[in-house]
Amino acid sequence: MLKGTRKHPRMRYDIISILLPIIVVSLLFTIISIAPFGSRNLLISDLSTQYLQFFAELRRQLIHLSFSSYSFLISIGDSLIPVYAYYLLSPLNLIVIFFDPSQLPIAIDLIIWAKIILCSISMSTFLGHKYQRYDFMAICGGLAYGLCGFVSMYFYDLMWLDSLILLPIMIYGLEKLYKQNKVWLYVFGLTAIIMTNYYMGYIICVKGTRKM
Repeated sequence: MLKGTRKHPRMRYDIISILLPIIVVSLLFTIISIAPFGSRNLLISDLSTQYLQFFAELRRQLIHLSFSSYSFLISIGDSLIPVYAYYLLSPLNLIVIFFDPSQLPIAIDLIIWAKIILCSISMSTFLGHKYQRYDFMAICGGLAYGLCGFVSMYFYDLMWLDSLILLPIMIYGLEKLYKQNKVWLYVFGLTAIIMTNYYMGYIICVKGTRKM
């Protein structure tokens, strides 16, 4: 158990499970000099060729409240409505509104920074509830999840990270379904994953079906 007052171990656990990922991820960004903690950015692969342009257009239209349903940003031109739906399903993407167009790489780095931290907090919360042990090892488990190989390999598809934030909630719901026959948390978690990112939702459904 985390040392401290026995009356409030859960409160201390919650505070540390939030602060530790913030400190560790910030230090990591500082060490490798990633904006806003350094001069480099994470704009590789889809982040530079796809997300940056879409975020710039999304920001412009949100700022001016002038929405177009068609754009030539997509191949030879296509409807923007599915793109709006896809990008606005993650509230963190609205961070781009508060940055100038020239600073959008910093905004994107901050979105990834925040999502990694939320992944860690989500898993730490799940581990604490599952084992009823609000200790430092559970917090480290959450941090390891937030910095896992999937995040390291696929951070440039930052919309996929939302599913990793929601995955521990879905798994906890699945356990409640199995042990207590309570279905709603599982349905909520899985539905939220599918709505947030249908690629990850499809994979999770397939994997879950195979294991069942």
